[in-house]
Amino acid sequence: MSRRNVRLIEVVVRRMPGFPHGGPALHEVGPGVNLIAGPNASGKTTLVRAIRSLLWSGNPHGASIHARVAVDEEIFTVDLDGTREVWRGESDGEPPILPPAEGVPWHHLSLHTLLVEEGESFARRIGVETAGGHDLRAAAESVGFQRSRRPRA
Repeated sequence: MSRRNVRLIEVVVRRMPGFPHGGPALHEVGPGVNLIAGPNASGKTTLVRAIRSLLWSGNPHGASIHARVAVDEEIFTVDLDGTREVWRGESDGEPPILPPAEGVPWHHLSLHTLLVEEGESFARRIGVETAGGHDLRAAAESVGFQRSRRPRA
């Protein structure tokens, strides 16, 4: 199977833990990096959980979510409500087969992990965080760690 191009266009949380009667929404989600900002308890993490529930994990939260998703060139309207999931596309076929979550370049980075040190670029910080979170070589150098040339038994 060829690689699918999946892009979220819009997501609206109608019901989810913490938001029993309407929740946060993202309209006009852009391609590439999107920044979700807001005060505590405004629904940022809920939106991330909603997107994951919608695309990959079923619905462990019993949420009600509405979204529009582009898969390759086709746009689908998706309604997830409890155990009921309905995908409607331009062609009235089956829902699209989405790539597994493990193969999707998806990163949920909180602001405190992205705050940059003086002299460090924001882009470099994002690179470090998406590569596992730490630049081990730089950390070793900063504490004066010297690699032993003799192997240990």
